[in-house]
Amino acid sequence: MTELVEKAKAGDKNAFMVLVDTMKLQLYRTALIKLGNEHDALDAVQEALYKAFSNIKNLRQTCFFKTWLIRILINECYNIQQYNRKVVPLDDSFYNPEHRQENKSVESIDIQNLTGKLDEIYKEVIDLRYNHDLKFDDIAVILDIPVGTVKSRLNRAHKLLREQLLDQNKNNY
Repeated sequence: MTELVEKAKAGDKNAFMVLVDTMKLQLYRTALIKLGNEHDALDAVQEALYKAFSNIKNLRQTCFFKTWLIRILINECYNIQQYNRKVVPLDDSFYNPEHRQENKSVESIDIQNLTGKLDEIYKEVIDLRYNHDLKFDDIAVILDIPVGTVKSRLNRAHKLLREQLLDQNKNNY
């Protein structure tokens, strides 16, 4: 991966595309979790990739490419969230996930719904830890928080998810 990053820094578009291709699904999931709808998520990923390609020469250490790109994506998600606060949608059903016609397993929908109910700070650590398989240190760098805070947020997120699952099971039986 380091060799590809070096080639991309030298201006090799194909190397950058190979790097991005390995991460595109993870990036999309992160944006979808943060933004809540497909259109904004795709916009965020596209803009983040554009910014990353335009600024890859500024990447100091090639080993941090993944965390650097995720940080760009998260910043872009924040930008879109701020813009969306200023814009009032005409039809809420456009953004409602229940109106999407996708084939998803019941389990993935349940987990996505449960994590969707978490506060933003817990969604971020869950996503970075499990969708991106990042270490605590890398998550701390991306979110600009201490490692201990990452661990406590992840622990709290697990507890909240466990409580939600127990409540859901009680309601189903």
